[in-house]
Amino acid sequence: MKNGKVYSLIYLISLLLMIGFVGGCSDILVETKPIENQNGSLGKDTGLRIPDTFVHGVVSKDYWWNWVENAKVELWKDGNLLKSTFTNSQGAYSICVCCLGAGSGTYIVKAQKLYKPDGIYTDTDSFYWDLQNGGPWDFEIDLQLTMMVEKGDN
Repeated sequence: MKNGKVYSLIYLISLLLMIGFVGGCSDILVETKPIENQNGSLGKDTGLRIPDTFVHGVVSKDYWWNWVENAKVELWKDGNLLKSTFTNSQGAYSICVCCLGAGSGTYIVKAQKLYKPDGIYTDTDSFYWDLQNGGPWDFEIDLQLTMMVEKGDN
């Protein structure tokens, strides 16, 4: 029975070390409960680092399999542009939410691309991230572009 407790303790320590190396939101720690064993308490004053939170997805046009390369994707909060990036050849994008330090709240993801001579195609979606409760760690936001501004409406 002692071996089982030792293996459980080794597993827990390995898990905490792995999360510590992989995690990136260094200022966000979730307090862990102490582990009781025959020698007293182990694990006091320890924390579990929360991994970085990302919003990622695919931008498409007309059909979900019609990926859009080089579409501009922006992350907004409270009317402020936090970060922008461009989609890759498969229409994929990824933005680290936690890294921006904007905290809990509603975030808006906006994608747009100019198609000459048609006009600007765009789509938006939003998500709520609660820093206190941590999760979910990632948000999947797929966007499908539709025409917003026709040529000559500028």
